[in-house]
Amino acid sequence: PIVNKNDLFKMVNKFFFNNWINGDLLTFKPEVKPTVFTSLMQSIFLQSKYALYDFFAKGTSKTLKPNIDQITIRLIVEQISKNVASFKSIKEAYNLRIALLKYFHIEGGEKMADQLATLASNLKEKLGANGLVTCQSENEFYYLSGQLAFYLLYQSESSNRNMGMFETILRVKYASQLKKRLDELLLSYGHAINMDAKKFRNAFSSIMGFETSSKVEGINRELLLAGLLSDNVFLQKKTEEM
Repeated sequence: PIVNKNDLFKMVNKFFFNNWINGDLLTFKPEVKPTVFTSLMQSIFLQSKYALYDFFAKGTSKTLKPNIDQITIRLIVEQISKNVASFKSIKEAYNLRIALLKYFHIEGGEKMADQLATLASNLKEKLGANGLVTCQSENEFYYLSGQLAFYLLYQSESSNRNMGMFETILRVKYASQLKKRLDELLLSYGHAINMDAKKFRNAFSSIMGFETSSKVEGINRELLLAGLLSDNVFLQKKTEEM
């Protein structure tokens, strides 16, 4: 639980800026350190520091509220792409993002947590069923694609499994490209998946059979990211930190 703005700032600093903000928001000039704090993270901080100051020091959300959606999603994707945070930290950052969207009453933010919980619950039941399993909506398509992508990458035997492995998924622009990336991942890592893995087979066939020409942007990209970061439906045990 976050009970005051001082605690909230500590969370924002930890999960979005990798604990790199040390000092007064208006005067602090963070240096770039590629393995911890990238140039884009520096740029986002400098662009948003007045809005952050207005909220945390002055108590007004007028300047931060219109930008909190883009600030948080850009920082999460950057930390994933540049591998500057652990999987556990990125998951916490995404949870904090959803909490902030709800707090500021951002359109769609209040519904996202319930929507994700519903998607996860429905998929667990659906994927274990016998017979033909189909994807029912674009929301389900993108969330399940994220789940599949994580599970396939999780099979990697590389000694350097890290968040940067997700970049190939996050860079796709269209649903057709997303399907192609998943197909490529299956070719690379499918040898590690048991042929009797019914949930996986049901999920993969339903994704490949779903017809859509949509772009991976807005809510679609959000759900893809959520699928990557949520507890994975194909793993029996708790996901290990990558």
